[in-house]
Amino acid sequence: GISSAEYARLATTHMSGGVTPYSATGASGSVACGRLSYIFDYTGFSISVDTACSSALTASVFAVPYARTSDKHAATLLGISLHLIPVTTKMFAVAGMLAPDGRCKTLDGG
Repeated sequence: GISSAEYARLATTHMSGGVTPYSATGASGSVACGRLSYIFDYTGFSISVDTACSSALTASVFAVPYARTSDKHAATLLGISLHLIPVTTKMFAVAGMLAPDGRCKTLDGG
């Protein structure tokens, strides 16, 4: 699972060398999983899932059944959540999306 495009905004804002052949895809969430598959020589499906805060959990909906039914009985699942721009965290706080203590409360009913 991957969500947010803060890195792309930062990268394009601070590009010292100007636009390169990798500018369009270098920070794209949709390309990240393909890059990792290439680096680790993985074959098979390579899918980026963006469902905001639940991206990694939603990605597991795809990975677990595949691992159970594929001939290799394996899948790699990664979740990424980086808040690099302070204004994003501030917007989440103002919207009431963060716990008062700043700790993660995944799947917490309260």
